Amino acid sequence: MPPKNEQDQIVQYIKAQEEKINRFIEKKLRFIELLKEQRQGVINEAITKGGLNWKTYRLKTIVGSSTNGVWGDEPKDNDEDIYCIRVADIDSLTYGISENKLTIRNIETSDQEGRLLNTGDLIIEKSGGGDVSPVGRVVIYNLPYKAVTSNFMARLNISMEINNEFLYYIFSYLYSGRRNVPSIKATTGIQNLDLYSYLQNKVLVPPLEEQKQIVSHIKTETATIDTAIAKAEREIELIREYKEAMIAEAVMGKMKL
Repeated sequence: MPPKNEQDQIVQYIKAQEEKINRFIEKKLRFIELLKEQRQGVINEAITKGGLNWKTYRLKTIVGSSTNGVWGDEPKDNDEDIYCIRVADIDSLTYGISENKLTIRNIETSDQEGRLLNTGDLIIEKSGGGDVSPVGRVVIYNLPYKAVTSNFMARLNISMEINNEFLYYIFSYLYSGRRNVPSIKATTGIQNLDLYSYLQNKVLVPPLEEQKQIVSHIKTETATIDTAIAKAEREIELIREYKEAMIAEAVMGKMKL
């Protein structure tokens, strides 16, 4: 244990460094927020530009039905153990599925039937959400694993010919404009999406070939933005690691103040 005056020095040093680090993180988080707004702007502009050959559809015409997920039981180390995609697995940047902490559940084969996901399937969040991120996010299942969705999510079953990534961008546009909010019902503190109501929204859809071109355009325009976001997130991760190491070294007397 160092003398009292040295303890005070250590505390003051740590506080000063923490303030600098916290200001750095705040600036980076704001930068990321602005980049995400820019990214969404690219999507919204491309999805809503319209044209002579664009047609208006209600979403219910495009999405014929949905298949609710299932939660199952704890893993039993048998053939019925399977990945179960949760709301927590949504990647907040790409709106795909993050594979960092996938959950394995035991789901009977009969419950898996009709629920297994294919790469490219669209999944909608039906329960959960909050004031900042209200329920109703749509993601693309981008993983190669055998999986189903949890009971808080559902697979959207597409009933007309449409590019799945273009449809995802339509939902991204709607969500950014909070068009999901009127269809939200809250019970016991949990937001639930009335999917039937939400699918009454009207959207513009171009011919299939133009859909593909728009998807390609969006990917090209957002690639640099995504790289900048990933870089900023990594910088935050590194500075937080430095903060922990700095505190440990200062407390253990390994740092000259």
